Amino acid sequence: MGACACIGNVVLLVPLVPAEKYERKNVRTQADNRGLRPAAIIEKLHLRNAIYQDTATYGHFNSCLFPWEDTSMRLYNELRKADEAYADRKIED
Repeated sequence: MGACACIGNVVLLVPLVPAEKYERKNVRTQADNRGLRPAAIIEKLHLRNAIYQDTATYGHFNSCLFPWEDTSMRLYNELRKADEAYADRKIED
């Protein structure tokens, strides 16, 4: 069971255990900590850089030139570590 929250253009599913300790601010905190805010995504993937010529000339599918095409486990591992740190935090009653 979980709660779904929209923060900007990002949808985040947060498991609720136990449900009575859930607060909406926890979802926002989790999104902020994981870098899931739209501004953080834009910064992480360097989406403000104008590189249209390179994508038009060489294509962009499965290219290491573009951060959004990075298929390594680096980003996954970063998110997993952040998730584990969030899960291991102390919950105040």
